[in-house]
Amino acid sequence: MKFYFYILTFLFFSGYVYGQRILVRGTIKDSSGVAIESAKITLSYAKDSMLIESAKSNLRGEWNLAIQPVKLPLSLSISHDLYDNYTQNIDSLTDNVNLGTIQLKNRSFFLDEVVITSSISPITVKNDTIEFNASSFKGNKNENLTALLKKLPGIEIDNQNTIIFNGKKVNEILVDGKTFFDSDGTIALQNLPADIIDKIQLSDTKTEAEKISGERGSGENISINLTIKKNKNNGYFGKLLGGYGSEKRYESNGAINYFREKQKISLFGSFNNINSGYHSDPIFDTMGRSIYSTGTNSGITENKSFGISYMDSLNKNDDLTLNYQTSDNSSTNKTESRKTTLIPGQNNTNNDLQNNSYISESSGNTDYINKNHNLSAIIKIRPGDNALLSLSPNIGIGSDTNSSIKRQKTFNKEHNELINESNSFQVNTGKNFFFSNRSYYYKKLDNKGRAISGTLNNDNRSDENNTLYESTAIIYAMDGNGTGYETRNQKRENQTTNNQYHSNINYFQPIGDSLNLKITIDYSSKISRNSKQVYDYNTAQNNYTVLNDSLSNSLKSIINTLSPIIGAELKQKKTSGSLELGSSFVTLNNKVTSVGETHSLIKKYVLPIIQFNFVQRISDSKSLSLRYRLNTVFPNTLQLLPIPDFGNTLYTVIGNPNLDPTQTNTVNLAYRNYDFVRKTGYSLYTTAYFNKNQIINYTEIDLNGRQTTTYKNVSGSYHTSINFNWNKYIKAGFHSYKFDFGLNYSFGRQKSFTNGKLLESYNNNISPSMILIYDIGTKASFTAGYKPNFQWQNYNLPEFSSNANINQRIFLQTTSYWPRNLIIGNDIAYSYTTRVSQRFQKGFYLWNTSIGYQLFNGKVLLKMKAYDLLNQNIGTQRTITATEITDQSNTILKRFFLFSLVINIEKFGLENNK
Repeated sequence: MKFYFYILTFLFFSGYVYGQRILVRGTIKDSSGVAIESAKITLSYAKDSMLIESAKSNLRGEWNLAIQPVKLPLSLSISHDLYDNYTQNIDSLTDNVNLGTIQLKNRSFFLDEVVITSSISPITVKNDTIEFNASSFKGNKNENLTALLKKLPGIEIDNQNTIIFNGKKVNEILVDGKTFFDSDGTIALQNLPADIIDKIQLSDTKTEAEKISGERGSGENISINLTIKKNKNNGYFGKLLGGYGSEKRYESNGAINYFREKQKISLFGSFNNINSGYHSDPIFDTMGRSIYSTGTNSGITENKSFGISYMDSLNKNDDLTLNYQTSDNSSTNKTESRKTTLIPGQNNTNNDLQNNSYISESSGNTDYINKNHNLSAIIKIRPGDNALLSLSPNIGIGSDTNSSIKRQKTFNKEHNELINESNSFQVNTGKNFFFSNRSYYYKKLDNKGRAISGTLNNDNRSDENNTLYESTAIIYAMDGNGTGYETRNQKRENQTTNNQYHSNINYFQPIGDSLNLKITIDYSSKISRNSKQVYDYNTAQNNYTVLNDSLSNSLKSIINTLSPIIGAELKQKKTSGSLELGSSFVTLNNKVTSVGETHSLIKKYVLPIIQFNFVQRISDSKSLSLRYRLNTVFPNTLQLLPIPDFGNTLYTVIGNPNLDPTQTNTVNLAYRNYDFVRKTGYSLYTTAYFNKNQIINYTEIDLNGRQTTTYKNVSGSYHTSINFNWNKYIKAGFHSYKFDFGLNYSFGRQKSFTNGKLLESYNNNISPSMILIYDIGTKASFTAGYKPNFQWQNYNLPEFSSNANINQRIFLQTTSYWPRNLIIGNDIAYSYTTRVSQRFQKGFYLWNTSIGYQLFNGKVLLKMKAYDLLNQNIGTQRTITATEITDQSNTILKRFFLFSLVINIEKFGLENNK
């Protein structure tokens, strides 16, 4: 309870500080004395244009700004689409003031862009792009890009670094218009310091054709482009870190970046054994800020990774990006689990409904080693102003070693009788190779909009795995046939190749000023091969030489698809949309050889293609979108061919040749409203999936717990999610507040068959989220939040009661940069899960802390950090599916201390001829 009290106290005092404000007001009119509505008023610091507060004028031209007293020079800016911009310098503001009537002069022309604030604008809307001036949201000098983005109005970032802007997911982060290591921006988020960023530009993600033509993006995702400050674009910068501590924990990482105009070279490396990849949090370094993800780690991982990126313009029109990354990871994990498998009941001799569900208790140990090398490139050649050729080759090799031990006992739930038990040990070694390429060509044929484009893509991958497998299973005499024993000692050799090829040709023909006709011919081919050879142990020869025909087989699958498509695209200033209709002519050719026999299965389908998108931009801040798509997923070879797989003593799988493809209808409806002047807004969006001919498991389970599974088609399953998000950003002098509230509700129906009975589960999930971020200039930052999750399931069969689980997380994150040179960070979180089994702990506190001291003007930083200071961290979690309820605990990091040294490297303004 003390923790909740501290949170409430923090919120109270932050609100009290926010309440000490003065009022600045005035009236805006034109030269004839008519009041001007919706003028944008912005107050910022004169020195660096850092935003303080902004507002809009009402119907009477009146406006007001509530701010804290400021004794520094200020700049008041007023702008409107139809009037010239107005700027007024103010020495200070310490008391309430009325600036009276301000007249704006009529503008005699229209601009292509709407400027929300003048002078150096904190936020600007340019056609389809929203641009943030990074200096208006600056914080401490050592902040990285992630910390900067979290301050921007309308942006949310979760613990997985997923970025949401105004309800849309960010799927691309570019630096000066180019990919930085990877397009999703994971490396950029951690590697780039906020201090070098000039502008943050957000727009709908565009295709290459849309980029060339200058059209608005029509996608449902957001792209972020970061522009580098001119005075930071010639030089080098980076950070080196090394640390060692208790429990033999260590961390080290480094990043060096060299920027010379369009040429950029970046190197990064990371070595640690604290469950982190490349991570460079300014406060906790490699540890990261983990308060958002308590209790979700599995195992302890030692990571070694390195990467290098090179970006340059080959000439005026052509660009080159080269990336190389390598990793060497090893992990160890110890698990314990308790799983309830739901089995429909049967009437006993007294005609009472008997519960046949059973409980499996298992424990195990796993050790895993994985090594990878990856080389990729992006080459863009522009043979003219209206053409583009893009090549994106990617090649990689990898290897892995995995050893595991598992022990399991299964009990009848109603009578608590032991029905089977098993022990297994296996060692797997594998290696893989892959090569892929994305080729794209676009050519604009004339200025009227006629164009052609084409793609040629390939994905080629081969895997080779060798496994030594030993197991013992005991089946007890529940069915009256006596106790059974089975042991296996085998060597399993598995080789798999997957080759996919995809190409299309598109022709665009304008019909009027805003409507285009699109004709597409699309072809794809997927060829898969798998060879599995199983050898039993030969005691006489002390080797694995006896081929086990019943477990050995070879598979081959070919899927060829030809799709003619016709579509229309509407692109107006406020309205855009597209409709695509077509047919897919599909041929499936599957073949398996097992026990000396070959089975073939050829199927042909003609399937519809339907895709519809509609976006209505009501204003610069409001939009409504509707999207529909019909997706088709084909059954794989193992699901189709009626060849039993006896690879596990207790689990047998056999295919069904009568399966049809699964068709999923997806509908997405979204409304977004964000006022960038008032820095407040909300989004409401819902996504629904409706399945036809979904492929589900059809399982028979005997009294001894042995399962035999095949597959069937069913219709009627669905999943729907409704999401609401509201956020508000307030700037009051040196104080800023960002409020985030989110609510997600999802529900659906899943189907499965067990022992001939249809089991329908109706699942519901509610996840509210409340977060407050409070910054005191560059002196301190506080983040407080509460994230509960409510999950429950109901069933169609009376023998199953509803299942529910509640997980609650409350957290407080503090960072202090006062007194000077001293940096103190704390992450405190409490997590509680209500319904896990009694053998598992339900709740715990996680407290991480960091104390650092800067030397040599911030170039050197000494740190002491503690992870799990209270030594309470646990790795327990509950998972509920349609047929199983699983409680599991994993090995997780416990308390340790780290002593670290950080060195910041920075030099800008290099001469171009050096």
